[in-house]
Amino acid sequence: ELIEALIEGFCHQNSKIRRCSYSAIANIDEEAWTSELIDLLVNGFHDEDSTARDAAWDAFKTILLTAPTKQLIDTVISTSLDPKGHFHWSAWCVHMDIGKREVSKEVIDALVDVLKHQQSDARKMACRSLANIGKHTPTKEMINGLIDILSDPDSEVRKEAREALETIGDKGELTDVLDTLIDILLHHPTKEAQRTAARILKKTDLTTVKTELIDALIKALNGKDLSVREDVFIILGEIALKSSKKEAINGLIHALSD
Repeated sequence: ELIEALIEGFCHQNSKIRRCSYSAIANIDEEAWTSELIDLLVNGFHDEDSTARDAAWDAFKTILLTAPTKQLIDTVISTSLDPKGHFHWSAWCVHMDIGKREVSKEVIDALVDVLKHQQSDARKMACRSLANIGKHTPTKEMINGLIDILSDPDSEVRKEAREALETIGDKGELTDVLDTLIDILLHHPTKEAQRTAARILKKTDLTTVKTELIDALIKALNGKDLSVREDVFIILGEIALKSSKKEAINGLIHALSD
């Protein structure tokens, strides 16, 4: 009954009732934030009354940052890409806050899909949100998507991708993406991608490092790029110091003898 009353309030001729109905949506249980309700809320972005419009946007933003979904991500992207829309700039800015809390894989995958968007502004915004998510919940798809756009034709997109990749693993474990990083380090055709993987791998918990990582790092010492080899050498040195792994020590000795 409450939801029905709020929906009726969205269409009320009195702008104050519409405004209060929009605002109330942000305070109901998350389970009630259905896709149909969100669609009706988004219609409020075009309300003829500015205070009602603002209330609709504020409620939408609260829901987006509290319980993001693919629908909400798609909506905020399209809103930010509409220069004539009332909330064009506000939607741009909110991307800096998406992902500060843990989000679902559905949301991460939706943002990774946006990295392929035909408009460069959308790709930049996705990078900004993924920069937050990558600190605590990096995924294989996220890393590969960001690596791919290091060669984006737009220099600003490339810059945003680099900055997003720099945050990977800042606050969380890299265990689930270790294989992906190793594959990039050893097999990616570009030096920048290899360097990026090496720098992320520096954040690995080196006290519990697995043999597969040590083996990969030793192989990477034979790479052609000096900066990659330097980063790998530093990681192996840290592993040797913190875990006294025989394989790491032997790899360093072999490298120094070459």
